[in-house]
Amino acid sequence: MVRHRMGKSLVERYEQLLAQDPASSVFVELAKALIAKGEHARVISVCEQGISHHPQSVTGRVLWGKALILMGRPAEAMAQFDQAVSIDKENPHAYNLISEVLLQRGLYRSALPILRKALALQPNDARVRGWMEQAQAALAGGPAPAFDDLNSLETPVSEEAPAEPPAPPSSDAEATASAPVSPDEAAPAPPPAPVGEASAPEETPVESMLSDADVSSVPALEAPGEAGASSADVPEVALPFDDEEAPVVMAASPEDEVVAVEAVSEGGEGNLLADLPPLEASPSEPEAPPAEPEPEPAESADPSRRGLLEGLPEVAVPSTRAAAPAPTPVPRAPAQDVAALAAAYERELRATLMPKDSGAFLSSRAMKVLAAVGVVLVLLGGALVLRVRQGGQALASTLDRTSQLLLKDTVPARQDALMLLSHVVSLEEDNTRGWALTAYAQALRYEETLDAEARTRALAALNHPGVRESYPAAALAADALLADERGRDAAGQALVSAVKLESSEVQGLAGEWLLSRGQTKDALERLTRALKLAPRNTRALVALGDYYRDAEDPVNALRLYSAAAKLVPEHAGARLGMAESRWMLGQDLEQALSELQSLESETALPVVVRERLRLVRGRLMTALGNAREARTLLADSGKGPLVPDFLVARGEAERASGDMAAAQRSFEEALKLAPGRDEAKEGLGRTLLQRDRAREVLSRIDGEARPVALVRAAAYTRLGDWKRARVELAHTRADAGYPAEAIIYLARADAAEGDRARAREALEKTLVAARRDKSRVRTALGMMHWQDKSLDKASALLETAIAEDTRNDEAAFALGQLRIAQGLPDVAVKPLTQAVERNGANGEARELLGRTLLSLGRTAEGLQQFEAWRLDSPESGAAHKGAALALLHSGRAKDAEAASARAVALSAADPEAHRVRADILFALGDTKGGFSALEGANKLDSKSPETFCAIASAFLRQGLVLNADKAFEAARREGPDTPCGQVGAHWVKDSGGRDAATQLRDIAQKASQPWDKAFAQASLARVLLATGAAKEAREAADEAVRLAPYSGRSHVALGAVALKQGDEKTAVQALSRAVELEPVDGLAWLSLADALARQPSENARALQAYETFLKLAAGSPEAGRVKKALPALQRKSGGR
Repeated sequence: MVRHRMGKSLVERYEQLLAQDPASSVFVELAKALIAKGEHARVISVCEQGISHHPQSVTGRVLWGKALILMGRPAEAMAQFDQAVSIDKENPHAYNLISEVLLQRGLYRSALPILRKALALQPNDARVRGWMEQAQAALAGGPAPAFDDLNSLETPVSEEAPAEPPAPPSSDAEATASAPVSPDEAAPAPPPAPVGEASAPEETPVESMLSDADVSSVPALEAPGEAGASSADVPEVALPFDDEEAPVVMAASPEDEVVAVEAVSEGGEGNLLADLPPLEASPSEPEAPPAEPEPEPAESADPSRRGLLEGLPEVAVPSTRAAAPAPTPVPRAPAQDVAALAAAYERELRATLMPKDSGAFLSSRAMKVLAAVGVVLVLLGGALVLRVRQGGQALASTLDRTSQLLLKDTVPARQDALMLLSHVVSLEEDNTRGWALTAYAQALRYEETLDAEARTRALAALNHPGVRESYPAAALAADALLADERGRDAAGQALVSAVKLESSEVQGLAGEWLLSRGQTKDALERLTRALKLAPRNTRALVALGDYYRDAEDPVNALRLYSAAAKLVPEHAGARLGMAESRWMLGQDLEQALSELQSLESETALPVVVRERLRLVRGRLMTALGNAREARTLLADSGKGPLVPDFLVARGEAERASGDMAAAQRSFEEALKLAPGRDEAKEGLGRTLLQRDRAREVLSRIDGEARPVALVRAAAYTRLGDWKRARVELAHTRADAGYPAEAIIYLARADAAEGDRARAREALEKTLVAARRDKSRVRTALGMMHWQDKSLDKASALLETAIAEDTRNDEAAFALGQLRIAQGLPDVAVKPLTQAVERNGANGEARELLGRTLLSLGRTAEGLQQFEAWRLDSPESGAAHKGAALALLHSGRAKDAEAASARAVALSAADPEAHRVRADILFALGDTKGGFSALEGANKLDSKSPETFCAIASAFLRQGLVLNADKAFEAARREGPDTPCGQVGAHWVKDSGGRDAATQLRDIAQKASQPWDKAFAQASLARVLLATGAAKEAREAADEAVRLAPYSGRSHVALGAVALKQGDEKTAVQALSRAVELEPVDGLAWLSLADALARQPSENARALQAYETFLKLAAGSPEAGRVKKALPALQRKSGGR
């Protein structure tokens, strides 16, 4: 009794509302209530009348058809269902509703074709798929399934009457009127946020971290369609509109319901406002959706027509009725109204024109003429009434179309919307909905362009009488978009406070405002709700995609951007977001860049979008290896909120092109503008690491975010602080395990602590499972194999790593080192050059390449490397030392002296720096300074064989041969394989015959440095000369000069051989060059004096040379001979 009483109350209230406004869409709710009561005949009447006002109502047609089904008249129901589908053949809503009706009646065979079409339009709808599976099972003889009432066509009558009658749904929202749900219930749970990070224990074993599920590099960043990826890898966000049937536009005011209609089709807007035509011409025959033929189809009432319910069995009924004709979609003025108007007009005409005794005044013929005129005027008046009503419907249709255009969120669509709105308000100046939409559209235009005119027009439209009162949602949205800096917070709070306002635009803007304030949870709820209210709200879709992009979840970001692009293919933000997501994923980069290039050619792009396009394009170019072009593109960082992004992207391009100094400046500038930006911190940290500034990383970069923690862990790894490296790496672990880079550092820590087997196993397992950073894993594994003496494996791994990642300077450097270790310096040049090109600040690579080039005799090229290193790292002592060494061997001793002084000042604890400086000072004639530098080198490393060799050379300059011999012996003791120590014994004692010559040739062949090779060849020349092999000695001497053209010893050897051969001219030239290069080498002066003394014309020069020898090498055994010969030479030269 209670249920019956309450049902009757709802029916009465709906009937009351419909009586007040016959054009209201509340007829749908009344029809549902009547179906629930079983009053099917009344349902048909109500639907027929309602559809005369709302010819595009899918739900109305389906309810009419359902009533006919329930009355046992399936053929007539088929006609209604056909017309429901013909309204929009690509909208699954109609197919869902019809399928439900058929399934609830047990008509499974007839429902299957409809279900197939519904599923084709919404392949991801699990409920529709379940319906089909259950229906097929039932047809196969299974149990009769119980189908849920998905579309709520038979909403149960509530137990209690509502306190207030429900507000009639607007025609704009009619597509969702069949399932009224409260906004809070309708909004799904917000999409999952990115996976959080969890700290791991400090000493977690690598094995426990490397399960099959864990060993991956941030699996949340993998695209859903990537080979090898499983659905469980990435938590895919559920699109909130996946199960929606139709979009909902900005709600119309109740006053518009009289003429409101569903959104018109694309093709109907051409001359809509020009002459106010009817909404549709006579509907053509509805097209049946494709359906597979079912066995034993039942015949329909009309065999000549194939409809939706072709397989529906007829139900016997007491009487036969013809199918109700489909009403014309054009509303008609009721006949009784026209007749009443005609009668009233005739009475008025008679009262005005006819005298009291009309019989005498007019003839009967005249009376007939007047009556005919009256009828014509009345008919014209009726037509005018009908025309006005049609015009109202066209205006409402246009406004609906405008709402749909604004949901597209593109400049052309907004321009079209503003053009339509200008026509609407010019035809009907007091159309408040038109003014409300105008205000919103102009506000969108102002937000994008900051055009003052747009703001003025938006405010004028908002202030139009009745706009704010009738359309609070549009007013609220426009106010938020128009707010200045001072009023922005208040406008945002107003949006957030409008929780109960059923407006997709308002909820979407509220979500955007909340995101800008970091309130992500509430923002996601609002954006999700906005999409529930209007699934075609492209702006909300893109905003949600932006959230996931900024949260470093490119998989879900790409899905949302793709959904937006599917709705509006020309939407620049969606296309741009897809490209950026692909860049983050490292997938389809060339395709993404191509799409951006086509997008760039469009002229209607807003400035903000065009700037972001330039940013993403630059990042893609860097990722594709075009870093230099990317630097040019990103050189101007612009103005506005994207400046930090531009600086970070430019820094990455500069890093990729090897310009670490410029990259550091860009990242530092970005951090000044956005101090907490992890992306900039990471970039600066990696740049400092590439500049060999690990300690600076630890002092300047802080934070526990995964990218920052990885950089700090890398710095501790460089410094060998494994304990602190593990602490930092604990911050990088997430639910999916450690990233590949972290596992590399953990493996290095294990190897350094003695567990190389576990480290190798971890790297091998990671190499198989990782989807990113494979090149870096190969590099680490290759270096471990090299340390284990597996050179072939190491070489193969490093070569593959270089091929996989052209930016991997670490792999190129490691391969160059390996080639040097294999004794292949000429082969090492290529990978070392690649390492330097990819990272110009890689000091180790610069030094090794420079020294390799020096060893190959390519001194000028080696000097270029050291000079570039000095410019990039002016505080690097090693860079200045290398430059000094190259300058010395280039014959530029004066230039080398400044570089060596700087090297010693920066690297006072480097023995080699002091040793190189000593050689330079000796070459400049500063014996005292040279010995002081050697003393410093010996104090820093008293067992250095190279230092002992340098000391021996210093003794030889003084003619102290025995002391030099002892120094060379000490060099051989401390370094038996040191070339200079081995050669020194033969230089001091130029004897030994052919055995000594063989030994020297072997040393010359094996020596890596050209100056060591030259020393061996010079000694070989002296030994051969002692054995009488002057020709072979000359060849060795010439080779020594070729290898070390700026070495005094090489020229001394050549002069001695030439003098023995009688080639005094060559001898004098070579020896003169020797003393020029070694001005404090006493024995060189002695050799020159002996050569000059053989030429009477050169007695004066000979005398001067002898005197210089005695000054430099007074303790030499040869000093006595010279002193005895000197008086005679003085007399010959005319002196005392």
